Amino acid sequence: MDDDVIDERMAVMLLLILERRRGARSPAAPYVEAIPARFRTPLHYSDDETRGLLGTNLHAATSQQRKTLELVLRERVRPAGARLFAAMRAWERERRGWFGRTFVGGFTSAGKITEDEFRWAYSAYWSRALSLPIGADPSAPTVEAIVPGIDFANHSCGAPNARWEVRGVRGGAPDPNDPSGSGPRVELLGEFGSLPAPGEEVVISYGDKTNEELLFVHGFADRDNPHDALVLQPPWAVVLPAVPPARGLAGLDETTVDTLTLWGLSPKALEYELHAEAASERRVDEVVAADPLAPPVVKAAAVYRSGVARMTRRYANEAARWK
Repeated sequence: MDDDVIDERMAVMLLLILERRRGARSPAAPYVEAIPARFRTPLHYSDDETRGLLGTNLHAATSQQRKTLELVLRERVRPAGARLFAAMRAWERERRGWFGRTFVGGFTSAGKITEDEFRWAYSAYWSRALSLPIGADPSAPTVEAIVPGIDFANHSCGAPNARWEVRGVRGGAPDPNDPSGSGPRVELLGEFGSLPAPGEEVVISYGDKTNEELLFVHGFADRDNPHDALVLQPPWAVVLPAVPPARGLAGLDETTVDTLTLWGLSPKALEYELHAEAASERRVDEVVAADPLAPPVVKAAAVYRSGVARMTRRYANEAARWK
């Protein structure tokens, strides 16, 4: 990190790759083995699964993410990884010299980091990272970090029964008045009034995230997500009057009319945006209800597309009053 090739987050990803390569010899082996071997985010979709995102914001976002990560892998991760693996090899040779034949295990692979390895580490980090506050000021910056243990808790949109909290810190430094004497830490706390019963799963909230963000970062979507929303990308900003002019479209200036048309006023302009209709509510019922054994990727994408289709229809109905 000293030469700014990678930041702290990339350093954690490299550590995950290294410890995964070390296998059973790694002191972090139990933790690394508990991380999914394959993630269900769009980054890992097959070509057919990616085509299922056509007509949504995630299709373009996924394509751009893959291109960006390919560049980061080539220009930053592989050079930094080569230095890390070389240092690890040197340490292992030195240790073998100390212990001779009693040295257990072979050398850690120093091969070039593959695309699959980097995508795995990238997804492992971002799907598990928490934004931890620095200092007591709630408006102060946060830092992303993985907290083993808490990172295994699943998400609940409406009824989390636990939450995490940073304790033992004051002003960005250890709190000398912390009564526990345990030092800075992240604690998992039960939610008052909704403590999990014995044997019940502990679930936390990842935040008020839309299905779009949940699917992109974590690989799932919730049909009953109260925070779901559709982000429309207008070609330029436009402020609509609260009440349609008496003359309808004829009463609007040319810029506003053009913007409304590009936003979906014209059925032809809506055609591409409504590609999500191919996975309408009927499709979701088929996938999620009629086929409970459908692959999780198909289920999550279907729920997400259904929300896009539903909210796009709602927008189209609202825009139709301007005709």
